[in-house]
Amino acid sequence: MEKREYIITELEKINLTPEQILSHTFDDEIKNRLAKVVEVEYPITINLLFKRVLNSLGLEKLGSRLDEYFNNIVKETNLFSKLEVDKIVYYPNENAKCNYFRPSVEGARYSYQIPIIEGVNCIIYILERSNKSFYKTELLNQFAKEFNYERKGSQVLQLFENSRVMPLKKAETTKYCFKFYLKLNFFFTNYIFPLYPSDIIYSMEELKC
Repeated sequence: MEKREYIITELEKINLTPEQILSHTFDDEIKNRLAKVVEVEYPITINLLFKRVLNSLGLEKLGSRLDEYFNNIVKETNLFSKLEVDKIVYYPNENAKCNYFRPSVEGARYSYQIPIIEGVNCIIYILERSNKSFYKTELLNQFAKEFNYERKGSQVLQLFENSRVMPLKKAETTKYCFKFYLKLNFFFTNYIFPLYPSDIIYSMEELKC
């Protein structure tokens, strides 16, 4: 598992009005920009993808009409989308994989805009590189640190929780992650309960596939 720098797509700034966008005159330009952002920043959540392109067009707010426009125009591209619990995430194509996570940098994205697969990968990254087991609170602290969050607000906590349970709910993640969490679930059921959730131990050695 890799830890990578987050790179923000560089797009030429142009100034368009909502009316110009809705006239469909710039459809090809907008589809090209959507594709470029996904190619550089995948996996990327749908709201962040739209924000990148909208800002490059000289606009800040995505009203209801523009939201409908972007949701329709992105479907006309060859981009691949995947549902992660409550997030729609885009990849360049269905064969594109994510075996990395990217710490947050100022101005890049908020914690709620981080794809859950990156949270899963961060947990695996931590456990792969540690010679110790973690209690849940310890793992959460290291998780926040790896993503460069000094404070563990509600959105960071939600990302952490979703990253722990997503592969149990969605089998479309990588086989490695899915097997890892099946083992984790087995470990919970057979060896941990009835201890409190904070007593659950996380360890790659114990959970190795």
